[in-house]
Amino acid sequence: MSNKRQPCLALHSLALILLLAAAGCSHNQDPGPPEEPYIAVEVAPVGRGEISLAAQVGGTVKAGGEVAVVARLGGEVSSLKVSLGDRVEKGDLLVSLDAPDVTLQVRQARDAVKSLREARDELQDIIEELEERFEEIGSDGDDGDPEEEEGDNSHGDNDDPVNGDDDDKGEEGEQGEDPPPDGGDDDEEEEEIEVPQWLQDLLEDGGFTIDPALSLRQQLGTLEAQLSQAERGLEMARLGQANLSVRAPVSGMVTFINVVQGATVGPGSPLLMISGEGGYLVEANVLESLITLIHPGDPVQVELPIAGAAYRGSVIEVAPAPIPNTRIYPVKVSFDPAESGRVLPGMFARVSFVTEASGETLVIPRSAVLQRAAGNTVYIIEGERARARLVTLGLQDGERVQVLSGLKAGESLVVRGQHYLDEGSRVKVVEEAGPPEGAES
Repeated sequence: MSNKRQPCLALHSLALILLLAAAGCSHNQDPGPPEEPYIAVEVAPVGRGEISLAAQVGGTVKAGGEVAVVARLGGEVSSLKVSLGDRVEKGDLLVSLDAPDVTLQVRQARDAVKSLREARDELQDIIEELEERFEEIGSDGDDGDPEEEEGDNSHGDNDDPVNGDDDDKGEEGEQGEDPPPDGGDDDEEEEEIEVPQWLQDLLEDGGFTIDPALSLRQQLGTLEAQLSQAERGLEMARLGQANLSVRAPVSGMVTFINVVQGATVGPGSPLLMISGEGGYLVEANVLESLITLIHPGDPVQVELPIAGAAYRGSVIEVAPAPIPNTRIYPVKVSFDPAESGRVLPGMFARVSFVTEASGETLVIPRSAVLQRAAGNTVYIIEGERARARLVTLGLQDGERVQVLSGLKAGESLVVRGQHYLDEGSRVKVVEEAGPPEGAES
C-alpha cells in the first residue's frame, strides 16, 4: 500500500513545482515605464503694485484739539466745577476765582458813573430853565416899546383938556391895574428850581446882553466827557470781573487739572487742559539721518501696540531745528481713528515714515523666492510643468518684493510647494490664490 502511494506523491509534487514556476514567470514580465507622480502646488498671478521702504519711529499720542486753559486775572480759586475726564461744552463754567480788588474797582467805577450822570442831569435842568427865562424876558421887552411910543404920541397930539382928562384917567387906570391873578403861582413854581444866586440876580436885573447859559453849556460838555470816560472805565472793570469766571474755550474732554479749590493763582497760570474734537496727533522725535527724507504732507502709518490697531496719517509739521544740544528733530503726525474710544492721549505710538518708493512695478510674495546656487529663483506653471526663472529683485517691504526682471504680469507663480520643485517637475494646481495684498493682477 505504501509502495503504491509513493509514485502519486511524486507526481503531485512535480505538478506543484511546475505551477509555481509558471506563476513566477508571469510576474517577471515587463509592464512598461511607471506613471510619473505629480506635485501639488498653489499658484497666484504676478501682479503690479507699489513698494515703499519705511523707517519706524516711536512717539506719543496727543489730542489734536488740545487747548490749555489759563487764568487771565489772579485770584483765589473759590470753586472748581469739573473733574478729570469730564466732557464739557464751549462756554461751560470751569473755575470761579475770587479777587476783592477787582470787585472793588467795579463798585467804584459804578458809583463814579452814577454821580456824574446825576450832575449832568441837574445841570441840564438848570440850562433849560435859564433858556426859558431868557425867552420870557425877551418877549416882555419887545411888547413894551410900541405901547410907550403910542402913549407919547397921544399925549402930544391931544391939547384938549377933555382929552387930557381922559389921558389922566388912563394913566390912573394903568397905575391901578391889578397884576395877573396867576402871577403868584408862577413865582412859586420858579422858586422850586434851585438856581445859583448869581444867576437869580442876573435874571432879576434884566439888563444883561450876554447869554448866561453859555458858560453852563461849556461845563456840560466837560461833564459829558468825564461821564463817557467813567463809563468806559466801568466797562473795563466789568470785563475784568467777567474774567474771574473761567469758561471752556472749546468743547471736549478735561484731560488735565492743575489747580485745587482754595489755591491762589496768578495771571497766565495754567489751570487745566481740554482735548477738543480735532482728531489726534503723534509727536515723534526723528534722528538727523532721516529728517531730510520727511516732508509735510507725506503719508505715514500710525500703529498703537496697546490698542492693537493701525491707522493712516500724514506729516503736518517738521521742526526746522533740532532740540537744543541734540540731533533730534520733533515731527508731528495727524491721524483720525475710526473708533476714538480705543485711542487716548499719552499712548505709545509707532510711526512708519516712507523713505523710498518704487512707483508702480511688478510685485510678488517674498516667500515665493528661493535662494538657489544660480541666484534668486521662482517657479511658474506652463501646462502641467514647473519652469524655473531667475529674477532680479528690488525694494522689499516685509511680505512683498519688487521684481525688476525675469517675470511678466499675469504669469502663474508658484507660491506654495515650490520647495519640492525642480525644472520641469510635473505639478497639479490644487488652489489658485489672488495677487499679493496691495497688488493688482
